[in-house]
Amino acid sequence: MDTEKSFKAQLKELRTGILEMQDYLKNERISTLIIVTGFDGAGKGHIIHKFNEWLDPRTVSTTAFWHQSEEERERPYFWKFWNYLPSKGRTALFFGSWYADLIAQKLCDGLPAETLENRIEKIRFFERMLAADGVLILKFWLHLSREEQLSKRSELEKNPQFHWKMQSVDWSQEGHYDRFWETSKLVIEKTDQACSRWIQVPAFDPDQRDFLVAKAFVHNVQHFNTELNKLRKSPAPSLPMIQVNSGAVSANPIPIPTPSLTELSPLAMDKMEYKTLLPDLQDQLFELAWKFFEQKRSVFLIFEGWDAAGKGGCIRRVVESIDARLFDVIPISAPSKQELSHHYLWRFWKSIPRAGRMAIYDRSWYGRVLVERVEGFASAHEWQRAYNEIIDFENQLIRPGHLVLKFWLEISPETQLKRFEKRQVIPFKRFKLGPEDWRNRSKWSTYQVAASEMIEKTHTHLCPWHVVQADNKRATRIEVLKTIVQSMSQAASHGKVDSSGRSA
Repeated sequence: MDTEKSFKAQLKELRTGILEMQDYLKNERISTLIIVTGFDGAGKGHIIHKFNEWLDPRTVSTTAFWHQSEEERERPYFWKFWNYLPSKGRTALFFGSWYADLIAQKLCDGLPAETLENRIEKIRFFERMLAADGVLILKFWLHLSREEQLSKRSELEKNPQFHWKMQSVDWSQEGHYDRFWETSKLVIEKTDQACSRWIQVPAFDPDQRDFLVAKAFVHNVQHFNTELNKLRKSPAPSLPMIQVNSGAVSANPIPIPTPSLTELSPLAMDKMEYKTLLPDLQDQLFELAWKFFEQKRSVFLIFEGWDAAGKGGCIRRVVESIDARLFDVIPISAPSKQELSHHYLWRFWKSIPRAGRMAIYDRSWYGRVLVERVEGFASAHEWQRAYNEIIDFENQLIRPGHLVLKFWLEISPETQLKRFEKRQVIPFKRFKLGPEDWRNRSKWSTYQVAASEMIEKTHTHLCPWHVVQADNKRATRIEVLKTIVQSMSQAASHGKVDSSGRSA
């Protein structure tokens, strides 16, 4: 003990500092994520209760990740965690997390070394992404020696209130301690990074444990801004590798010339040809949508492009083809106050449908590197790191066997002007035209630079861009439908594939 005072007395003195730090986090609108994990019997639940006692409960939420629900199984793995991330100024307590899951799977399923390493890379990237967005991440590991854990086990056996713990865990089995600690130590070492340090706490003495946890909370809040500034000056993290079958492939953009926005050949199609091709493509899409539903595989269609490029027209021809029970159209506009209080990807994670449905985005997460970049709503640091964050997000959508198709509809300034003028005189189209549409025309060259860079930096093997010359509306719609039908057909017949049609 460092002083003559007991740990309980020292903790009592810390209580004021804890509330002061929480008030600071609230006033500075800093999100705080506290992860509590460690050995069984170390008091993880007790520490969660203590944080709820120490902190003002009005800005604290507690989530125990225990049994995986059917809803969670039908979405990418990190979906369940994104749903409970704290908004700015709030604190989230996670009892169990991506760490508990990973360690348990390694022990129970014997994950191959390559898979384990890949999962660790994903965790590192995820935490660094949150930290760069201003989230304070505190990870507490409550540690016990083998002898201390056996002693805790004896205490639990004597207390009928905790009899269920002895039935529901295997931590008392022969050899479990060594296997558990060997795996946990490896995970701790590889995920201890400047933006999300592990705080290892000896947990045998409850009073010492509680004091050290409280002290670490105060210390880390006090030094948070210094670490955040260092992080934002450091290079962006590398993307995690993508597991394909038994091997891994790079998640980086395709190292070949990407689709150009200035060298597209015009598409042409007369009315008769359009009327001939459209019904057949829509019939095929109807059948494919049901096939994907039966296979519990989702399709994500992302439509980006210039104002008046025909995104809405393409979306209408898609939804006309599909049973209304199988799709959601998600129009993306300026983020709400609640959405602005989270990482910009939060609202898109929440919109991910259950497996088997089609999600159609009229604009998307690419707003971060387009309108938010051009209009100054995101800092250079924010939109520059967004490229890798978006690639990682899309890879997670694809990994469970789903399909992501990204369309950029390109038109000339002259075509856009004609369509704007037409909208002004057609009553049922006037709602599509506003002052911002006219204002954005004056920034055409700036937006074109941003769009070209966006396509170059996010055109990947697993999720390439489909750039469509959209001056002819009929040809554009047919081209989009053809791409969707061909990609879904290949995916349905060859198992899990990426969005360019290659078998995975």
